[in-house]
Amino acid sequence: EEITRDGLVEFGSHSASHADLTRISEESVASEIQPAEFSAFSYPFGRFNKCVVETVARSGYRAAFCGTNGDPALWGFPYTIPRIPLNRFDNRFTLRVKLRGSMVYWSEVMKARIIGMFSPLTFDLRSMR
Repeated sequence: EEITRDGLVEFGSHSASHADLTRISEESVASEIQPAEFSAFSYPFGRFNKCVVETVARSGYRAAFCGTNGDPALWGFPYTIPRIPLNRFDNRFTLRVKLRGSMVYWSEVMKARIIGMFSPLTFDLRSMR
């Protein structure tokens, strides 16, 4: 509560199990995207498609954030706001690069896309348990 008091930080939803929502059935997408408890949603791995976007909108969220692993034609709408990709390999230097948007930023975006290419494995490996 303290971190959100000044309004600069807001928490959002990220799905029930962090599955790649573009690789599961529409019924599973609906169960992953619970009705809005928060005002914003962030697509797991930044991945989305039209079905996922529509489900988020119907669930009552005001906005959703995406990564670089989706259809750029859908970027920029309230449910597909591009976000700066962050991952466990980031450190203070890479965070600073991403926030400043320097030339090195594009290498960081490419790194995020490569990591995103492996996101389907996360769900596949979980389902094998």
